Amino acid sequence: VALLAPSSDTVYTAPPISPLATAADADGTVIGVTFQYRRSGEETWTHLQTDPAEPYEALWTGATLVSGETYDVRAVAEDSSGKTATAVATDIHLCSVDASPASLTFGPGEETAELSITTSNPVCTWSVSSDQWWAWATPNWASGSQTVTVTVSHNGTASARSTTLTVGVQDITIQQSSAPTPTATPTPTPASTAAVPPTLPHPTPPLLPAPLTPT
Repeated sequence: VALLAPSSDTVYTAPPISPLATAADADGTVIGVTFQYRRSGEETWTHLQTDPAEPYEALWTGATLVSGETYDVRAVAEDSSGKTATAVATDIHLCSVDASPASLTFGPGEETAELSITTSNPVCTWSVSSDQWWAWATPNWASGSQTVTVTVSHNGTASARSTTLTVGVQDITIQQSSAPTPTATPTPTPASTAAVPPTLPHPTPPLLPAPLTPT
């Protein structure tokens, strides 16, 4: 029996993993191949699936795969006489990708913030996608742990807005406040233009002649 996939030291970004084997028997008939797995370093093997006919294969899904863990896989072929043969692949790693913080808040202007991405293996790849044009990450694709820059464009509207950045299977909430409401400038009160009547001088009484004295 030969295990064609997965190979030892293979890194998978996400499930499923599809073990594939080939088997032959010179003096009998192969009645099936059983696939088993275990966490690397453990002793006990767990049954995955038995395939009675070629191509001998199985489907290993996320129900039994844990992100960030490393596994061994083996294929056990059995012939019609009960004899078995085994092939093993070791150190098969399933990536985990974690982004933090889980949310970022911005003011109304064009601003940036840092998002930390941590992977369980340096060759684990990841991407960052946005569902709105006004928020994006740089870089938006890479491998291994690193820090990316999240940028939001200026929000000139009177409404706050939000969107989601997706890193692998994790959603990061992006919130941006609205533009400030302009403060109204008070209109000055004009000075009164009503006419003021002129001040007239008081009239001076006329001088009367002195009375005549009789002689």
